[in-house]
Amino acid sequence: MSGKGFEWFRRFGKTGLTTSCLAIGGGAGISSADVLYAFDQGIRTFFFSSDLHHFAYAAMAPALRQLCGRGSSHRDEVTLINVTYIRHPRKLLGVLYDIWGELQLETVDVLMWGWMDIGDEASLTSLLRGRSTVVGPESNATQFISASFGPGERLKQGGAIRNLGASFHDIPLARFFCHEPELDVAMVRLNVAHRRATTMLFPDLPPAPERPGIMTFKTMASGLGELWVKPPGWSLDWQPTPADLYRFPLSHPEVDVVLTGPRNRAEIDQSIAAAQKGPLSEEEFALFVAWGDAHRKHLGPRAPATAGP
Repeated sequence: MSGKGFEWFRRFGKTGLTTSCLAIGGGAGISSADVLYAFDQGIRTFFFSSDLHHFAYAAMAPALRQLCGRGSSHRDEVTLINVTYIRHPRKLLGVLYDIWGELQLETVDVLMWGWMDIGDEASLTSLLRGRSTVVGPESNATQFISASFGPGERLKQGGAIRNLGASFHDIPLARFFCHEPELDVAMVRLNVAHRRATTMLFPDLPPAPERPGIMTFKTMASGLGELWVKPPGWSLDWQPTPADLYRFPLSHPEVDVVLTGPRNRAEIDQSIAAAQKGPLSEEEFALFVAWGDAHRKHLGPRAPATAGP
């Protein structure tokens, strides 16, 4: 990818991994054929849920087996993120058994704990303090995977799990954990109407090389509804396409990768075309902010977008 678009492949924070600027998750039920199409178009980061909404993600499993399974010639070209919403450390090996059994993997690039919110600090602290039992070739997790599914060269070199991450629904919680050395990747909400990360998290991130990888989600919709739909009272002769909304988080240099949830290859093409437009100009940025504010305004009085929901 070249031209005026965003840098397509970039370093994923302190993980040492390379990520495409767009990632694909299976929450909309995208087919394996379309996942392979996305790979051919240059999207090389994939997000898979092993439990919550798994019925939707399962459709992409055959493609992930082909791209990331044992013996795949494409494994080094892909960054694979697996999320689980089961947080009890004693249940982790059962979670891993399901992931490895379904996807026929040797390694996972990032194991992510999902939906960390207010009140979850103790839970995530406990999970991260157990990092040595999860990450690396000598970890309990690697020994378990080797015993359950057989040894492998990748297991010997880097272990079954290379990095740990968490998705946050509370920005102050994300800000705290982004300074914890055990956390490698943070996923946070960022869209035109919910911009709290830009003021409460990004300015406080550790400098490179200690900065965790930053991934964003919920670009197109949230509790405010579908953000590409014209909000009540909008009078300007301008409206973004759904895929254009990806340019807003990508225009923040702190963001490494934006999670997308396409349903088909047409939506894949639209997201790529939007990214190829490159960063928002000052005028465009102001329009996107005004559009987001209009979405918030029609719901009545609430905290300003810059301070978060």
